[in-house]
Amino acid sequence: MGTISTLLADHVGFRCRSVDRIGIRGYISGLMYEAGLAKFLVGRGNPIPSPAVLTRNRDRMVAELDALVARTAVEVVRFKSGQSKEDTARPYQDEAATAGRFGLVLVGKAQERTSSWRGWVDDSHPSHRPGHPHIAWRRQSSVPDHWYFYFADEQWGPAVLRMCSYAPYPLWVNANGHEWAKVQLARAGVGFEALDNGLRSVDDPAMAHQICARLGAGHVGDLLARLMAVAPTRSCSTTASVGSTGRSRSPRWRSPTPPCSTSPAGAGPDLRLLSEPISTWDAPNRCR
Repeated sequence: MGTISTLLADHVGFRCRSVDRIGIRGYISGLMYEAGLAKFLVGRGNPIPSPAVLTRNRDRMVAELDALVARTAVEVVRFKSGQSKEDTARPYQDEAATAGRFGLVLVGKAQERTSSWRGWVDDSHPSHRPGHPHIAWRRQSSVPDHWYFYFADEQWGPAVLRMCSYAPYPLWVNANGHEWAKVQLARAGVGFEALDNGLRSVDDPAMAHQICARLGAGHVGDLLARLMAVAPTRSCSTTASVGSTGRSRSPRWRSPTPPCSTSPAGAGPDLRLLSEPISTWDAPNRCR
């Protein structure tokens, strides 16, 4: 009795390997530990690292995000608990791409749990004295608004940038290498039949292999630059922002190895190990 792999082998008409879903996290490295946060706040001209400074930063950032929404006139959706964000946003992204309207197409908001800085006066600390209180800081669980910026990108298709207005101001970018490959095939004039997360067939399989093989860090960097140019990313003060050149405040982008999905085409994607970089899809022959 054969294995599943051997049984399927005789019915596979097209096989291709490609980077699958890509997730990138950005953060301000100097705000990831207490001493760095205190240095950052005092370095802004404050005599003490007061929590009020973070409150002003949050209010200003939210005002900038609201101004962006008003300026672009995109629809804003308040996600409900259990609502699929991707399923809600995808029709907006597909419609915009079909019409050739690339860029920001939808903004979503959702209250989500995260770890953020909280400060309080610690009068038990040796350095605490009247007129100069000691402020202690600790990362605590909070449930602030997270902002989701959904894009129809000319090179990548659907992409999303997620931001939080609470320190240390994390942000996330998600895109899909399969969608990038579909866009590149279409731009090259190569016909194909698409799956939800892959390809069923391609008129020029060799070209599909070449396109999927050339996806690299430069393409991801270009996507990040386009997304960051649209959404306001100033998260701390007029002199410090995500994307600034200040050594201690520049963002540190971290991208775990893209996930791997392996499934016969037509059966739907199967998200598997997050440590595997390549996705392989097998497209069955038309015969039964």
